[in-house]
Amino acid sequence: MDSDIVVGHRRLEDELMIHTERGRPPSKVRSLYLMYALLAVAFLFILILFVVSFSRAPKESPAITVRANESTPELMALQSKVQAMSSDNHDLEDHISQVRSQVAMLSSQFVEMKGILQKNAKESLCGYLSTDWEAFGGHCYFFYQSELNWMDAKAMCEALNSTLAVINSAQEQYFISSRCKNERYWIGLHDVNKEGDWEWIDGTDYNTSYKFWQENEPNDYHCNEDCVHVWLKGEWNDVHCTDECYAICETAVPVSLTPAASEQAGVH
Repeated sequence: MDSDIVVGHRRLEDELMIHTERGRPPSKVRSLYLMYALLAVAFLFILILFVVSFSRAPKESPAITVRANESTPELMALQSKVQAMSSDNHDLEDHISQVRSQVAMLSSQFVEMKGILQKNAKESLCGYLSTDWEAFGGHCYFFYQSELNWMDAKAMCEALNSTLAVINSAQEQYFISSRCKNERYWIGLHDVNKEGDWEWIDGTDYNTSYKFWQENEPNDYHCNEDCVHVWLKGEWNDVHCTDECYAICETAVPVSLTPAASEQAGVH
């Protein structure tokens, strides 16, 4: 029994001696030491990074502030451009408004000048006649707007070296009716000499000439309707010669002012 204990003790001493001579721990122990060393290094590296990041953060903040300050003039310049564009739009609108006003004024002046030119043309065509005369188709017409009977109207026109109007065409009829505006005007048509035998005052043949009677006219209503006036829509109507109406006088354009006479005289 004692011999077995002695042998075991010696074996233990031999193993301890062997480990002491080698001078290093077993492999499992070495692995643990290596792992602890790596963790220590990693922790130290992380600690260094944290310290560096924390120390640099205050230094970057002023840079951000500086950039923000540097951007402020750019923002102000952009705002100025926007305001300038808005101002330019208002200026453009004002300019357009002024141009429109000028166009309206010029248009009004053009219409006025056109009227003056037309008036001068009438005066030049109708010569010595007053500006109340209008030229059309080689004739001058005077629309007299005071009421008088047919015989007085005839005498009045003759005193003006003219006659009551004689209508020879649809164009002349349209010109006259457009001026009458549904008012009653005497014209130079009558059957005073013989009932139903209509005559134009200048001798124009009634049977072959232009006509523009109202429907169912002439009708010699209540008898003795021997004189003619233009009435609604410029249509003709026979009435009593003693009725009172306006009158239309007509005369030829003075020969000295006709285109042929002007050419002969060398006037252009």
